[in-house]
Amino acid sequence: MVARRFHFSIFNFSKDDGIVDKLSRKYTVIIFILASLFVVYIQVSGKGIQCRFPSQFTNSHEQHGQAACLYTDSYYFRSDSAIPTKHGNKKTINNYFKWFSLILLLQAFVSYSPSIVWKCFYRVYGTNLDQIVNSAENLAYTEENDTRKKKLQIISSKVLQKNSSLLPTVYGFVRKMYLLNGIGQMVLFGMMFNWGIFKHRYQKIANDYNLTMNEYFPRSITCEYNVRMLSRIHRHILECRLAINEWNFIIFHILWVWLLFVSVITFLASVQQFFRYITNNDRFLRENLKSKLRGSLDIRDFKRYLCRDGEFILKIISENSEDVVTSEIICQIWDNYASIKEVEKDFSAELIQGQYA
Repeated sequence: MVARRFHFSIFNFSKDDGIVDKLSRKYTVIIFILASLFVVYIQVSGKGIQCRFPSQFTNSHEQHGQAACLYTDSYYFRSDSAIPTKHGNKKTINNYFKWFSLILLLQAFVSYSPSIVWKCFYRVYGTNLDQIVNSAENLAYTEENDTRKKKLQIISSKVLQKNSSLLPTVYGFVRKMYLLNGIGQMVLFGMMFNWGIFKHRYQKIANDYNLTMNEYFPRSITCEYNVRMLSRIHRHILECRLAINEWNFIIFHILWVWLLFVSVITFLASVQQFFRYITNNDRFLRENLKSKLRGSLDIRDFKRYLCRDGEFILKIISENSEDVVTSEIICQIWDNYASIKEVEKDFSAELIQGQYA
């Protein structure tokens, strides 16, 4: 039961990372799923293809013809050229649009996959960030003082559970996975639109949108299919417009722009995280300890007591809960640290007195 709960919980939209990472593992996933559902709707609603039929065709003939052209292989031609009649002049295509909804779902999973790596790591590591953040959020709704103090102590002990710098290191690696994921999907879109990786031109988009042919997104196709009537087989050739590919083209452009935005934000956040890591900036702690930094205790010693893992967990809490709650937790940890220092000071004084007695 515990193993089953663990396996399913890694797919939840939990609160175990920062705002920037939610752009990739939450909002990007939601956008991909909505786009996939929209493509499925266009497909099943019968609005994905529009063919020209002879006047003698009945409604049943037209429905059969559109279904045949939608789900069988066909070939495409330029809208300003004649319909090819010889087999050598026909460029057969596979109807890739049939799989676009599944491709979008696969991309949604790929966008979420770094989060699975992150969840698996910190749970094996023994620090359940999601549980800690949820406890901090619940603290905001706890009014009774005794209960609040007990919860503060529990959260403080969980923050100090590990004494290492492994969590922020792995988190930086996972954020790079998000960045490479976004860039890789942008390159994939570029290849599908035949833009070239770094040769994107607005004129190219305009030409494509004016129904010029594309290997993956043909707008106009020629379809051939056979219909048996009694003992004779009749061959029909239809010219069709794939409206579904026009929608796919627009959807993938929107997704490309979104991925560009997310990749830029993730890159800037990664650079900021790197510089904060190497400079060991204590601004975050000072802002939450304004009322405590009046004695002789040094914040640098407090950072060593907190360690990088603890400071990282506190920053995750601050990005997912209220500032007041974050300050309370940090102040509680500071009070624990001050108490330990006071005991050490008294013990040292007793030793000195014993030596001179």
